[in-house]
Amino acid sequence: MSTVDRAPTPAVETPPETATTFPHVDTLRAVGALAVLTTHVGFWSASYGTNGTVGALLARLDVGVALFFTLSGFLLSRAWLSRAADGRAAPRTGHYLWKRALRILPVYVVTATLALALIDANRGLGWGDRLATYLMASTLVDATFPAGLTHMWSLAVELHFYLLLPLLMLLGVGRTLRPARVVALLVVLTALSTWWHLHGAAWALGDSLVATPQWLVGYLDWFAVGIGLALASVLHEHGRGGRVVAGLRSLAAQPGVCWLLAGSLMLVATTPLAGPLVLSPPTDAEALTKNLLFAAVGGLVVLHPFAARAQANQAHLRIMETTDIHVHVFPYDYYADKPNDTMGIARTASIIDSIRAEAGTTVLTMRRLCMRPACAGRAAVLVVVDTQELTFTIRDLGELDGPGWMVLCDTHFDRMRAPGGWTLVDERTGGRLLKFPDRTAESPVRRPPAAP
Repeated sequence: MSTVDRAPTPAVETPPETATTFPHVDTLRAVGALAVLTTHVGFWSASYGTNGTVGALLARLDVGVALFFTLSGFLLSRAWLSRAADGRAAPRTGHYLWKRALRILPVYVVTATLALALIDANRGLGWGDRLATYLMASTLVDATFPAGLTHMWSLAVELHFYLLLPLLMLLGVGRTLRPARVVALLVVLTALSTWWHLHGAAWALGDSLVATPQWLVGYLDWFAVGIGLALASVLHEHGRGGRVVAGLRSLAAQPGVCWLLAGSLMLVATTPLAGPLVLSPPTDAEALTKNLLFAAVGGLVVLHPFAARAQANQAHLRIMETTDIHVHVFPYDYYADKPNDTMGIARTASIIDSIRAEAGTTVLTMRRLCMRPACAGRAAVLVVVDTQELTFTIRDLGELDGPGWMVLCDTHFDRMRAPGGWTLVDERTGGRLLKFPDRTAESPVRRPPAAP
């Protein structure tokens, strides 16, 4: 079997603030979105008070908002914390705010414009109310957003946190990471939220609103939980964890325990301790209880990505599956008549290779059916694509030793044609060797020399 030596690929330094990836975050976003959607469906279908514990849990699935706020605190503060731990300058505030604006404002402006123009209940709004809507300040001047946009209160809180975060990081982090200083900031944020629910809301706006005003100050503790987890993550990466961080990692490495504790707190939240299930005004103590329970649930759920990399005595299982390849099999752009490794099976292989590298130790399984679209034929050969050497290497079916592989049945292998300039190499070691179809001079077939 022939071998090819390649020069090592130069290492590319990854910025410290993005060096650690958390593959679970997108899943958690989906969990939060599904929770919020479900609780709205439960509200409009009048299911809260008619289905016992299940209905009560539906009412409390607004915990998805706490999950989003905790994730925001975790992900956004890491850039400041990581750079401070490395002694580097903080992220540029202008660039950070521009990215945040691009993330939410274009779609929001379109949505707000349609709601203000098309919903009859909004036709009588004055220009002041309309301006407040576009500025995401409706909850600062009124009880809620205009009709059709009432759910945007949480997006407004997110936006206000985006604006406040650089100042919080300046006060709590500065140029050098001092954990005690960050913890002091988190204590202050939590104290402000506690004060708001017990006294602040009534002091600021009286008792005229339906519920506690939906201002950022009332949810600072949810963001603080995320910032605290980000601090623990950065300290661990820099070997400065200590017992507290070690304890968090130990808990985070047991997701079943985290979810069980979160579920238990959710059951507590369904009791009268956390206030009414509908939109009736809660007492100050009830509002605070619900807020703190949701903060704990958000922290427990977001805790697992903190330990995304498995410890020495643990294994993280990732299951991957691909559908039939309904595009080019070969990494070749037939329109431009040149190789393109973003197409076909090569693109799929690069994604699989990236995921396997991320997980460390992996077990790669495959179907025993041909990978051509709509083909149920039994796989007969393994074809490995090398976009650098421009080769298709035919190997025994059992060899699954790297990226760029695909399996074909006898029929589709016989029909396979390589693009001009590519080479087919047969490196199978046993079994019935399939006869190669006729090839042009541009795509010769090489076989390794017979063993002496």
